[in-house]
Amino acid sequence: MVPLLLRKRRGQLRAGHRPAHAAEFTRPRAGEGEASEDRWLARWSLRTRASREFWQDRGEFNFVAFYRPALNVLEDYTVEVDTSVSFALNDAFTLKLSLVDRYDNLAVSRGAQANNDGRVYLSFLASY
Repeated sequence: MVPLLLRKRRGQLRAGHRPAHAAEFTRPRAGEGEASEDRWLARWSLRTRASREFWQDRGEFNFVAFYRPALNVLEDYTVEVDTSVSFALNDAFTLKLSLVDRYDNLAVSRGAQANNDGRVYLSFLASY
């Protein structure tokens, strides 16, 4: 359970941090005539998250971020951020706007076009 930081009449704010370990497998893109070497890497993983409900629980804000540096080289890290706000239109339908961002500081050196990959999603959710 995420610890409760703040409770007000309009909603509540929860936030928490959780350290862990993760493993990563990378297969870099090889250009013409280049050798490609697969790589396993162990990473630290620190998660931070917060959420807040508002408008009598009809709206919700969520934030989750991961910071993952390599165990032996802290300059090699990734950051993942998922942020969303959702609005319950009624008991069955919800409208959700999400921002998903991934940053890998060494992605270009492994053949990617950029270190950052961000996306925006607009979702219409139905529940029954």
